[in-house]
Amino acid sequence: AWRNLVEAGNAIPPLNIDYLIVAGGGAGKNGGGGAGGMIEGSKENVTFLSTVMQLTVGSGGESVGTVAGSGLTAGWDGEDSELTIDVNQGAIVATGGGQGGRTDITSGTAGSGGSGGGGGSASGTLTYAGLGNTPPTNPPQGYDGGTNGNFRGSPYPSGGGGGAGAIGGSATSNNQCGNGGDGRQSSITGTQTYYAGGGGGGMYSSSSGNGIGGLGGGGIGYRGTVQAIQQGIPNTGGGGGGGGNANRGGYGGSGVVILRFPISY
Repeated sequence: AWRNLVEAGNAIPPLNIDYLIVAGGGAGKNGGGGAGGMIEGSKENVTFLSTVMQLTVGSGGESVGTVAGSGLTAGWDGEDSELTIDVNQGAIVATGGGQGGRTDITSGTAGSGGSGGGGGSASGTLTYAGLGNTPPTNPPQGYDGGTNGNFRGSPYPSGGGGGAGAIGGSATSNNQCGNGGDGRQSSITGTQTYYAGGGGGGMYSSSSGNGIGGLGGGGIGYRGTVQAIQQGIPNTGGGGGGGGNANRGGYGGSGVVILRFPISY
């Protein structure tokens, strides 16, 4: 709307603008993918001259390939989303979610980002979750993922990815993975809506107890050789659900950038 007005040479009075920026969610590996960072704010007295705002919406992290029989699935962090209102002040950046941790007998460490990925399953050690709110913002753009809870035996549970509103759940037993952390609600569209939920942890073996996704687009984790992995929901920044043995985790959901400004002028 403002682009058409500016290019037509119309004078636009200073406006107060509210914004929501959500980055792309991380892909699940064995652990659930972390949600994309979520930043809300406002800027007063924005004056439009000959330039227009610039924005980038981050894609969700991809889950690519598997190693049959090993669960060592590949995945990637989500991409950042950015909004530039004033070029002199630089871009406001929400950081992409961290990828879930892989199955690994040594660490199963997950990726850090807007929200951290869930730690993978491991037979030899406690797995480490990815850190959220990386780099730090105030208020936090997201939270840490969960771990395997130090449950190291079969069927090898994993942790859930962190969300914009809560830490990802850690495994609570050998038979129960961690759930994805819930996202946060925003009413910028006029309706209270959750964004940026973490992905649920996946079970390495074909046991029940895979994690569920957090509110705000997090994908459910699956188990064993079951292939029905849920992706993070597009335009929410939700993390992808974790995978099981010989299958890959879900893709992260793409982010979103929403602007709200008065049109009464």
